Amino acid sequence: YKASTTRPIPSQQAVRIVHFSRPPSKPTNTQTIGRLTLAEFGYRNTAVKRRHHDRRQRARCLKKQAQSVTFLLQSQSTIMDPNNTNVEDCETPTGVIGLGAVYGAASAALVVLMWLVAFHRKFCVAIWKTNKVTPYGVYTTITEALRTHYWYILCQALGVDGGNSAEQRKAWLARVTTLFLQNLNVLPQSAGSNSGSIAIEAVSDKELQKHQAIISHSCRAIFYYIIKSLLDKSKARTGKSHIKICICSVQFGSFYRLMRGMEKSLDCTIEFLEVDMIAKDWTIDWSSINENDVKSCDLIMAQHLFGVPFEQTKFWEWAQKFDIPIVEDNVQSGSIFGKYKGNPKSDAILYSGGLDKTPSCFGGGFGYFRHTKYGDELYASCRKMHDERPLDTTKARLIAVLNQTIHTMIAQNTLWFNNLVSLLFYVFFTDRGESIQFYKASLKVRKNKSITPFQHAESGFLRHPCVAHLKSMAHGFLKKEQYHSIAREEVRRRQVLLDNIPQEYHGKLFPWWTPAVLKQHEDNLGVSEFSWVNAYQTNDRLDLCKFLNEEYVVCMINTTWEYHTDSKFPVGKDINESLVYLPNINHLDNDASIVDLARVLTKYCVEGGGKATKKLKSL
Repeated sequence: YKASTTRPIPSQQAVRIVHFSRPPSKPTNTQTIGRLTLAEFGYRNTAVKRRHHDRRQRARCLKKQAQSVTFLLQSQSTIMDPNNTNVEDCETPTGVIGLGAVYGAASAALVVLMWLVAFHRKFCVAIWKTNKVTPYGVYTTITEALRTHYWYILCQALGVDGGNSAEQRKAWLARVTTLFLQNLNVLPQSAGSNSGSIAIEAVSDKELQKHQAIISHSCRAIFYYIIKSLLDKSKARTGKSHIKICICSVQFGSFYRLMRGMEKSLDCTIEFLEVDMIAKDWTIDWSSINENDVKSCDLIMAQHLFGVPFEQTKFWEWAQKFDIPIVEDNVQSGSIFGKYKGNPKSDAILYSGGLDKTPSCFGGGFGYFRHTKYGDELYASCRKMHDERPLDTTKARLIAVLNQTIHTMIAQNTLWFNNLVSLLFYVFFTDRGESIQFYKASLKVRKNKSITPFQHAESGFLRHPCVAHLKSMAHGFLKKEQYHSIAREEVRRRQVLLDNIPQEYHGKLFPWWTPAVLKQHEDNLGVSEFSWVNAYQTNDRLDLCKFLNEEYVVCMINTTWEYHTDSKFPVGKDINESLVYLPNINHLDNDASIVDLARVLTKYCVEGGGKATKKLKSL
């Protein structure tokens, strides 16, 4: 009540009359005291008392907290005092502090858990339910990489056994060439090749010179030399760097992109005469081309698809009939350890020792040129270009192995590495509250050039392999029995998958798995790099990727195969647009995981899979 009022202050008796223990929300007494009614005066007086009570209560709390802090500081100063010998003064309430810390940590964890469930439930469910098996087929481990590839680099850097000297390079190149030719059955198997030691006894230089082989930094390097040789020959003959290649409408993506890049860097033109495929079983449709058009081609490229030797007999017949060089790409024929060693009529055959190839050497290219008219011609030209290339450095080899180690950890989910990758992708590239889209994360990692397992720049792979790299190649060639075991297990696992999918869906999901192809898998004992599936419902791989993602299956759109942008054949383009990588069948945990994958694919066939709501530009 303001003291400045001219009216008399009410007596204590009047105040007691109007005091309420809990004043009503609205005053009802109309008796006035000064300018206020009795009810208003009692209401305001009680509110003032409550405010004073609250202030006293806060003051008492602050005083207790100050006393507690003062006690802790005094205790700490007593403990830290070097002159203090009184044990009792040094005692602190550690039990109370420890219990408080536990309660605090538990409370914080509970708050974080409640926050995740409330705002990021889909993310948590996806991390928990998704089996982190990726499409990669990498048949090595981090432990093996440490004791082989990294050890070889360390020995080279320290100069052990001659380091990266010319003498050592010559000796190890001879050993790797010997192992390569032995696995092609060109040279007989020696006792040392089965000993498990990479330091085998190589055949004599005189014997090796009889066989035309090139060991390079990458398989793309040998393919680059071949295309460059044909371009130079065309320019010398016609004055223009222009060649025409007869090839299947489904092309190996790495080589196709390399040729597109060569057109820009070398100012040349590479034309394609494509042979389309049959939509029913994805075999070559030989009626889609007039064989007379093949006469004008400078090269026939025979590429194998889907991990088996692809039936393309016509290519070799045309090569013989029209006197055209033919190169056989055996990278996807299963593996160099399979029974198929290339067609004897091929002028050159190529193999890769990349991370997800067999043998897995963390990089490497192997080319064999037969003693034919064009085989000799191509070898002489490619050998000359290869000998002019610089030597790979220790630093470059280390960076390449580090990048491939990251992808090995992803393929093997080493130390739950994929959980970390998923978390980072969710934080930086996914809308809050949405589920992780693993197929987008997988594609982003695979296309990230800073950690790519493959060298894209020509200056990166057009090099001589160093000693450490050659040792890695020798180690890869000695894993024949391991790969045969993987191949036999793959045949069994593939049958488990098919047995748990209704028969009427086999030809739709896996059109290329005809009885003949399945028999080839069993007979050839090749190892598949990937496990593909056909998005036949909508012919849109993003639709199937989204469906699989909602079923907590890691997948990725196909990047192995490409179609020519100016192609006139629809089937090859549709195949490329429909292929999706499944989790690699060789890396699934057990048969139960394979059966669950079969259940998801059957559900896709029955329900149709739906359509993607939108297509991201990044894909």
